[in-house]
Amino acid sequence: MRDYEPLWRYTQDAGIDNDMVALAWAEFRRRFCAGGTCEQKRYKDWRKTFRNYVENNYFKLWAIDKDGQYFLTSAGKQCQRVHDSREAA
Repeated sequence: MRDYEPLWRYTQDAGIDNDMVALAWAEFRRRFCAGGTCEQKRYKDWRKTFRNYVENNYFKLWAIDKDGQYFLTSAGKQCQRVHDSREAA
């Protein structure tokens, strides 16, 4: 994903923090890789699919406060805990 310019251009323009993109990527992999809830899904262009997930915030991991700052939603915090616990194991 690091070399996928359309994703990084969008996140930079939108002001989405790289840590949030990394969290979305971890969740995307968890769901779409072997053993995930969506492992049967097939796409021609996985990078474009992930970019769409980020652009549309399909996982609802973040929101923007009244000052225009991004923050993790309840779903984002839950997702972060899951991935943190898996990294610690």
